[in-house]
Amino acid sequence: MDNLIGRLSAELAEKEAEIPETLLQKINRNIAPPKRLTAEMVHVRAMYIVSDHVNSFGGCFPVEEHEKLTALLIDSPVLVGHRKDSLPIARNFHAERTVRDNANWIKVYFYWLKDAAGSEEIQKNIDGGIYKECSISFIFGFPECSICGNDMRDCRHQPFSEYESGGVKKVAHFNYRKIERVLETSLVYRGSVANTLLTNELAFTKAAAGSSENVPGNMLPPLQKVWDIGRIPSEDKYLVLPAYESLKAHMHKKRDTLSVTFPDGSPIVAGPLYQYFSQLKLPVSDFAVEVSIIGYRGKERQSAADVARYLGGVRSSVRHLEIKIYDIMEGAGDKVAAENGTNRRGRLERLFSHSAGLLAPATVVNSSALSQVVDKVATRYGAEIYSATGVPRYLFTHRRSARFMIAASERFSRGFRYRLVGVFQGQSLPVKNIICSAHRLAIGDICEIETAGVNLYGDSLELKHPRITATTGVGSEPDELRLIASESEHSCSYTVVALPGKKTIIDFRQGEGPLLVFPCSPQEVRLGGLHLTEILDNGSPSVPQLHHRGKILSRQRCGEGYRLALEGFLKGNFFFRPVRIKGMRKFLFYCRKEERRGDIRYEV
Repeated sequence: MDNLIGRLSAELAEKEAEIPETLLQKINRNIAPPKRLTAEMVHVRAMYIVSDHVNSFGGCFPVEEHEKLTALLIDSPVLVGHRKDSLPIARNFHAERTVRDNANWIKVYFYWLKDAAGSEEIQKNIDGGIYKECSISFIFGFPECSICGNDMRDCRHQPFSEYESGGVKKVAHFNYRKIERVLETSLVYRGSVANTLLTNELAFTKAAAGSSENVPGNMLPPLQKVWDIGRIPSEDKYLVLPAYESLKAHMHKKRDTLSVTFPDGSPIVAGPLYQYFSQLKLPVSDFAVEVSIIGYRGKERQSAADVARYLGGVRSSVRHLEIKIYDIMEGAGDKVAAENGTNRRGRLERLFSHSAGLLAPATVVNSSALSQVVDKVATRYGAEIYSATGVPRYLFTHRRSARFMIAASERFSRGFRYRLVGVFQGQSLPVKNIICSAHRLAIGDICEIETAGVNLYGDSLELKHPRITATTGVGSEPDELRLIASESEHSCSYTVVALPGKKTIIDFRQGEGPLLVFPCSPQEVRLGGLHLTEILDNGSPSVPQLHHRGKILSRQRCGEGYRLALEGFLKGNFFFRPVRIKGMRKFLFYCRKEERRGDIRYEV
């Protein structure tokens, strides 16, 4: 069984599909054809090629191997019947993880040229249901027994045979481990996995653990994490709610039956939670709401991981639970998740009018006053911000942290080395950094990363000074990083220009900051100290005669001011804040420097 080759299958749906621009970009970037391809030049289809269910050979791709497999599938050829004596008919250019029919799947996208010989025949036979199944050829090194965890070539267990393990009877199978390479995928007459599917549904899914391809109409949009209020789009009004470190869950009441699930639909079965619910005065009518499950020890809120351990019956610091209701998906038979924030809040308040204490308090605010209200409402964890006139939702936090998924791990003398995956605009992107930590985490776990910044480089992410601070507990997913990541080096840079008469202009506008003028030379600004400066109109034209350039590692809005972490000509943590001098409004610009003297730390 050395270097086993496995073959899996998928099925087809029927209808012509429009090709999203994002997929065309993937073709041209991942395959890099000699001539840039357009929608008029290619056919695109997708196949559900791998699931985490046991196939007819007795093998299984466990979900923790899916992330690696998605990367290996890219740029592999598509053949017919695994015939390697003929050339490919198509090529795989993108793969992603999704959930379908209560199984974790890998969905791989492939394309072929419209003007190639036999192109229309392939397209018609696929869309007409004649070519229905497909399979994968791959190389792996270790068939892990599901009973004992040993190499199944050496242990006594056989696939599909039943054994007793820990007092429970289990049917044996083997897991594909140490996957080395995907050789190809093929159109075949019969595959080996039940409920597979080949589809021309080409929309991207949220590529993260526990995500679902077709989000039901009663699902709320995910919270987008944001570190800077200035990155939230200007709306007429917002709803601001305090955020608590907690487990997010959905509470459903239907025909007098109460159930609780994680946002991905997996059930939460915990005696302490249902005991708490039995004491609540809930509405008579049916509903589905989003809640935060908060764990306490005394009056102190505990971490999400501690809450998860408590619900799982594992020793935890949590002593009692509380829930707060944040949003609504269904009420009295109506699906309302697609309604605007004002309407959803109104439905919540009417539905829970007799138990208003369960609702997280909400403050309605104009976008111009959003920053001030958030400062008042936010807990140490942050604030949830919902559009009052639309459906977007945000999680604002001062903590420069985000959730990532463990994609690979390796043990070394002082702990573990990890490779991570983040989510940017719904796509799963690898993190360049290798993170070292004493935390022991499994592939597929979600961890909290503290970082000075997130930069986007093509199809990967780079973190500034990252470290793992915690695991986030069951039911968590990676954060959407669109409002955190800087998309290019140019977009987070600043320029310094010397003007006649010992004046200096510093232009932070490329990092969405201010345009400042100083009554001193650039070198004097660079030396530090306190500088009074004036802010120029952001509509001012670009300043000429570039003298110096640097990078903005991070930018945080503080009321009308900023906190900037800079490198280059100016290096360190800089603050820009409004002051009044003799009734005149000015701005103070200064650098915070840190010194160590013995064991005492001073900030100057």
